[in-house]
Amino acid sequence: HFYFDFMGECSVQVDKLLQDFVPFIERQLDFFGDMPSKTFRFLFQILPFRFYHGVEHRTSTVIALGPGYNLYNGNTYLDLLGVSCHELFHVWNIKTIRPNEMLPYNYADENYAKTGFVYEGITTYYGDLLLFQSKVFSEEQYFETLEERLLKHFHNEGRFNLSVQDASFDTWLDGYVVGDPGRKTSIYDEGNLVAFILDAFILKHSELKFSLEDVMRELYQTFFKQNLGYELEDIIRLVKQYANKDPQYIFDAIVFNCHNYEPFLNEAFDFLGLQLSKLPSANLFERFLGFKLSESTLESKVLSIADTSPAIHAGMSIGDSIITVNQFSVQGDAVQWINYFIAKGSPIVLQVKSNGQIKTLNFEPINTNSKLSYFNKYKIIHKSESPILSYTKWSKR
Repeated sequence: HFYFDFMGECSVQVDKLLQDFVPFIERQLDFFGDMPSKTFRFLFQILPFRFYHGVEHRTSTVIALGPGYNLYNGNTYLDLLGVSCHELFHVWNIKTIRPNEMLPYNYADENYAKTGFVYEGITTYYGDLLLFQSKVFSEEQYFETLEERLLKHFHNEGRFNLSVQDASFDTWLDGYVVGDPGRKTSIYDEGNLVAFILDAFILKHSELKFSLEDVMRELYQTFFKQNLGYELEDIIRLVKQYANKDPQYIFDAIVFNCHNYEPFLNEAFDFLGLQLSKLPSANLFERFLGFKLSESTLESKVLSIADTSPAIHAGMSIGDSIITVNQFSVQGDAVQWINYFIAKGSPIVLQVKSNGQIKTLNFEPINTNSKLSYFNKYKIIHKSESPILSYTKWSKR
């Protein structure tokens, strides 16, 4: 029995909820074969402002979303579906399927483990994919979620400096905050891509007989039901068993180390009849100067800076707020002014507020014909007809 509890100002559209929730709930029950609890409650805390958060429990999930007036529209409703499917998957993947370090779970101290890419990354992957397989998401909507993960991965300089295995351990130290710039990877984003790569690897080398789904189902049926925790070696062994090919080189490259994901992603997309298309950023300052700005209407704050970029060499820091562009005062429209002067071929002088001090940053005129490009965008496109890309065949069932 599944229950929906709402707290906060919103309309509850029962028919719409049932239409979209029932298919992905049934898909997850089919995925694992049974459920470890007799009841499950979606506890929705609806807020009057933009918000997104979810916490998993074995018989429920607490999900905070907002704004309530927009709950069934656009991205807010897609967030509602995505986080609900994700947190339900956690009933199996972490609440019952656990790494050895969390069996039994220690509620008094940190539970350090290096398998966050399994319990959060694989959950993130299936939180999106199962919405696609159950026809709640269209192919376009699913591709958009995957493109968002790709964007976060490729725009994160930390992927060169901290492996997803080590990030799993460090999550207990600094949580989900950004921390030191260019240091950290995400067990959600990188873990999602690792899961995608492993799923395609198993499908390809088993000639579509098995998928990552079989690995997860065996973890549930064999490990959980025998009260066993898994080790990293168990994940590698099961992937090898179902693919009939050793995946150690994948784990060595992108789980245990910080090698480039792109060759592994391209191989996976190619097998699925897809292509990862790389497009330059529409914002000239992202593309040529190598920094990203917040989209606030009140201020323009630096969110990210690419290593070795002109922004780094000019002395820019994350968190800097732009005050003037070539002596023009800005308030939330720095994006337009900087793009204007780059297109004009002018040198650019930025005045910024940095840690309570005013700094001046100088940029030479940019050659807009240059092939240099930071913060590219990524688009998934069909390259050929594929037997995998259908609602029924991108899984064993």
